Amino acid sequence: MTKTPPSLAHTGLSAIILLIVCASVSVFTACSRGESGEQSQRRYGSPDTVERDRREIRRIVRRLSVADTMHDNPEHEVQFNENRDALIRMGSGVQGILLELLAESEDWGERYGIVHVLSATGTKRMVEPLIQVLNDPEPRVAWIAMHVLRVVCDNQEIPQQGEAGENQLPPVPLAETAAEQRRNWNEWHAVHGSQLREAWTQWWRENQYRVRIE
Repeated sequence: MTKTPPSLAHTGLSAIILLIVCASVSVFTACSRGESGEQSQRRYGSPDTVERDRREIRRIVRRLSVADTMHDNPEHEVQFNENRDALIRMGSGVQGILLELLAESEDWGERYGIVHVLSATGTKRMVEPLIQVLNDPEPRVAWIAMHVLRVVCDNQEIPQQGEAGENQLPPVPLAETAAEQRRNWNEWHAVHGSQLREAWTQWWRENQYRVRIE
């Protein structure tokens, strides 16, 4: 079982959200929308998932689109949480269809919600699709995917302030408020999102056989 990642959509407060990640340790395409070809056409669906279940999963995933407005609408937040939890209760057996929908969905709220679900139920199979999401057009989706990867792989590609990363990525500027943090991340991701994905791709290529996700 993997861990629940931090969410930039609600508060933007990394410290608070990382507590959620730590609390879950005991109990983790968009696939860069500008791309085409074989990579963007990859399918992750499980042949063992019956069509009835697939339709139900798709129906629930569509309800995750309220992530776009849940910060300002308490009812939408409840709806998002209920549908996220419904998918989590289905367990890792539905991971295949979720990864397929993660790659297909044009709605960032759906992709955001899927990554939330994978944070709690995903297996090692989710790592490569989540690496692709690091360059998602919506920075909030990339943010949550980055934190899920960091927790389950025990790896951080973005250096801390005052450190020099081996991959040439700069630190994300520090912020004093949630709004400033969101703005800093959005600006950083717009410039370095592709580089972040490539750094993780290289790391995974070299380390995937030693990583265990259960």
